[in-house]
Amino acid sequence: MDSLKKKLKSKEAEIERLKEIERYAKQLKSDFEHYRQLSQKEQQRTVDTANEKLIEKMIPILLNFERATKHTPAQKSSPEVQRVFKGYEMIYQMMRSVLENEGLQKVDALIGLPFDPFEQEVVEKVETDTVPEGSVLEVVEGGFKFRGKVLIPVKVRAAVAPQTVNSGDDSKSKTDRNPEGE
Repeated sequence: MDSLKKKLKSKEAEIERLKEIERYAKQLKSDFEHYRQLSQKEQQRTVDTANEKLIEKMIPILLNFERATKHTPAQKSSPEVQRVFKGYEMIYQMMRSVLENEGLQKVDALIGLPFDPFEQEVVEKVETDTVPEGSVLEVVEGGFKFRGKVLIPVKVRAAVAPQTVNSGDDSKSKTDRNPEGE
């Protein structure tokens, strides 16, 4: 009977040790899965950052192609010149399509709406009283976002209130006056 009790205790200790090993294996599996997910997220962040930097470098090229396509020659040009400009347009459209498929979005400002400092940059302030102060008067150059992040803000001309010049007597009397009436 004692021998059976010893064997039983030995088996119970072995079972407890196996349960402990099983718990440890489950914890290792869970930790590894968590590590794998973090590793994938970090790898994706690295790829996204590299793509963002590459796309940011490609934007000036895209803008130059856009400018070139806007200045296509008149219909009077030779067929060869027209084909060259048609080629520019095709390259521009292909490049734009590839960049848009990767997440690049063109950002525009609507004329007459208030200036948005998160997506726009004022390159010139124009005095006017025909529209509210801070309104966009003209889009100078479109901007770009990559996956929701502004890479290049829209360049705009914005309205500011006209500076009013007070008469010499009025401004002098306000500054020379003693606030206590003396």
